[in-house]
Order: sequence, then structure tokens, then C-alpha cells
Amino acid sequence: MKLLYIVNGIRGSGGLERVLLHKASYLSNTYGYAVRILVLNESPGDPFYPVSPAVEIRHFHASGSAVAYLRAYRNGLRQAVAQFQPDVVCVCDDGLKGLLVPLLLPRSRPALVYERHASLELMRSPWQKFVMRPLARLYDAFVLLTPGNVKEWGMPGAVVIPNPLPVFPERTQPQRKPQILCVGTLSHNKGQDLLIEAWARIAARHPDWSVQVYGKGDPAPWIALAASSGVSGRIGFHPPVADIAARYQEASLFVLPSRSEGFGMVLLEAMSLGTPCISFDCPSGPGDILTNGVDGILVPPGDVVGLANAMDDLINDPARRKALAGQARISSGKYAIEEVAQRWHELFSRLVA
Repeated sequence: MKLLYIVNGIRGSGGLERVLLHKASYLSNTYGYAVRILVLNESPGDPFYPVSPAVEIRHFHASGSAVAYLRAYRNGLRQAVAQFQPDVVCVCDDGLKGLLVPLLLPRSRPALVYERHASLELMRSPWQKFVMRPLARLYDAFVLLTPGNVKEWGMPGAVVIPNPLPVFPERTQPQRKPQILCVGTLSHNKGQDLLIEAWARIAARHPDWSVQVYGKGDPAPWIALAASSGVSGRIGFHPPVADIAARYQEASLFVLPSRSEGFGMVLLEAMSLGTPCISFDCPSGPGDILTNGVDGILVPPGDVVGLANAMDDLINDPARRKALAGQARISSGKYAIEEVAQRWHELFSRLVA
């Protein structure tokens, strides 16, 4: 099987990059796939996350006016397909241009798969949302991460394949620090402002606890917001780290305050390492991953008071934290790379056949 991925970048520290490199490596090493990743407009360099040496990485460039950009994008895609002769092309691009690929390749082409990692909520323009659904139908397979994503897109024929868990230590750390962990890009969508507001409501009651945030972006606005909210020094902001597993294992709680998610990979990572989770039940992903009160806590989207109360309750109840963490470890098992890669292999094989 020859598989060509089309992506915008592989050097970032986000969940898409981690998942893509993990899947590509596993398909190459375990199933013997010939995998090539075609990267648009990113300077060559080592990826943030590890990748198998068997996976090829190629780069191409597109720039200029909208017409010139689209022409360069089309030419780069056609050249890559003609050179590599893949059996399947898998597009991992949550922007609008990714959905144009079926229109840019020749009619005689390999099987095309569109893999969507972000919620439609991120598309603010009504006209973009309007054209994305019919464009998605041009693909031979449209893959979403959760049943909630399928409902959001309104495409019952879509295939659901979740993201796989990274390979993390099998044993969890029994001794935890009085820390609340949050992992995600510093942005409005990821909701760190909501976490700060919620933490400010309860921080005085828990003087030995702190919040630690790991994610790319400029922390200055968030540091200023923490100071104005009265929790300066009680919340830390850190750049991404490759060994994020160690941070999960230090924390006693994990909080996902996002306004929207494509999946919520960080929830799975925390669950697999026995860190009890609290998340807004935002579209789409957390509600498909967590069962409220069983293996985590779901709070209505944007409910800052509810988030503060949930954190307060679990800080005060170590026994419940332990029970949620134990069940979370069990629930996360169905996202093992062996299970997820098998579903991708079956899909690719069916398309080629």
C-alpha cells in the first residue's frame, strides 16, 4: 500500500501533528505501507514528535495571489501524485483548500480520503460552512473522529475513526502534586480565559494548589488576565514539551476548558495516564470520550461557575479523583494504536479494492 498524506505542517506541537506522525509510523512499521507526507509551506526541519525513518517527508510551496496560490497548490499536488503513484491520498487539512483537492487532481486519480480534525465551529463564515459539505462529498471517504462530529456535519455516510493514543508508560504515578493541568494552544478557542475565571473563584480556598498550562502562543495576555483576576502566581504558563506524559503524571486534575474541539486528544492522554478529567461538553469530542460521573466530569459549555464547582469538588475529594482515574484508564484502552490502525487499514484496503 502506497499512502500519500497532504498536510500543512509536521513541525508543530499540536495534536494533529502528534497523531499524524504516530499513525504514519505505525502503518509503515507494522503494515509495511510506503508512506510519504507532503507538507505545504513549512520549512524543512525535524518534527516536534518522533517519526519512523521509513516515512518520507517532502515539501512544496505555494504563494502569491489567490489565483497564483491555487495554481501552485494544484501543480504541487499533481506532481507529487505523478511521482509517487499512491494507492490512496489522505488529506489532513482543516481549511477550505483541503476540500478542493478532488477538483485539482486529474479525473484518473487514486482513492481520496478527507480526514477532519477540527470542529465546524471553527469556521466562522456561513458561506464557508455552506460549501464545505458538498465539497466533502467529492471524496471517496470522509473520516470524522466522533459520532458527534458526524451529527455536526450532517453526513450520515461519514466514517468514524478516532485518534489513537500515543505510546505512554503503562504504569501511572501514584504520587501527585496539588496541580491542575491544562494542555492546549493559547487561544480564545481553547478557553484558557474561562479556566482563569473559574480558578479565580476557588483559588483562595486551596492555597497549596496551582494551575499549570502548557501550550504554544504568547502567554503575556493570559498572564495579565491572571493578574487582574487575582491569581497571579497561582497559575503558570509553559511552552510545549515533548515529554508531556511526565506533566500529566504530576497533576492531580486535568481540565479542558475549550469552546470547541475536533476531538479532545489531550483528554485521552490524561485518561490513559490516570489523571482525572473535567471538561466543557463543547462541540465536538469531549461528550463522546467522557461518560459524565463515570470516567470524568462534563460541564455545560462555557459554564464558568459549573467548572469552578467541579474543580472545587474534586480537589476536596481524593477518593473520587482516584475512582474516576481508574475508570478513565479502562475507557482509554479502546483508543490503542493497534485498534485504530486496523480500522484505517481496513478502510484503505476497501477503497483500493
